[in-house]
Amino acid sequence: MGRSEMEAKVLPLNSGFYFQEQPPVKEDQNEYNGLKQKFAHYRIIKQLQKSIVRQNMHNAMSPLSAISGYLELIDLSLNDNADIHQIDYYRKKIESGVKEVNSIIEQLQQVYSEESDLLEEGEELLVVDLNWMVRDVCNEMHLENSELEMEIGNGALHITTDLYVTKLILFKMISYATKCSSSKDIVRLRTLSRDEMATFAVYFNVSECKSEEIDKIVQYDPKQNPSDLIKDNSMNEGLFASTRLVKQVGGHIAFKRVDNDRGKLELSLPLC
Repeated sequence: MGRSEMEAKVLPLNSGFYFQEQPPVKEDQNEYNGLKQKFAHYRIIKQLQKSIVRQNMHNAMSPLSAISGYLELIDLSLNDNADIHQIDYYRKKIESGVKEVNSIIEQLQQVYSEESDLLEEGEELLVVDLNWMVRDVCNEMHLENSELEMEIGNGALHITTDLYVTKLILFKMISYATKCSSSKDIVRLRTLSRDEMATFAVYFNVSECKSEEIDKIVQYDPKQNPSDLIKDNSMNEGLFASTRLVKQVGGHIAFKRVDNDRGKLELSLPLC
């Protein structure tokens, strides 16, 4: 066989016997980038949800321990000279603890039931009133009026946002403030319009040391490793996830020191 015949037998690269890697189609690359971004978005949502679950389970431990203790006291009283008034006191304490645990469970159910609605209806940005959302979240958290001081305007502050994600962030901010404060402290909630932004502010008592910690979380540099800030701390982890999520709906979270005893977390989102 001559050289020319051998050359004639060489198959072209596109004949099917050879695989030649093709450059990615632009549409496919855009779809891939979109899916990658959406996956990152849901990953942060899950991080925020996990922090809320862990924090609520931690909150439930105290009333559950109290219920167990009062049941034991009732048992001891029945074995001795039972004091009806004392037993009634224990009963009321148990009822109070059960209500507190039920409230925590309802909060968790609300967090995941609204996510189910979102997944069924599809992800969508909605025009909603920030004032309405704040009131709705407070109702879902079963917060007593004695715990809050609210300055929520009667007018609407319309924003275009992911309803479920924004309510999660509001939930986290309020619960973070109440957790930092003592039972005797009043947490103040306020909404306002400023510089074409709808702003939600939560004022609460916070130490100088804790203020520095919050400031580091809110002003987190993506190049840094956040593990030192959020490791084994569901409160900080949830706030950290919130600061990342809010950027995906065009907003931001800031922390400011108000005076020696109080600070405020601010959520700002563009007005429609």
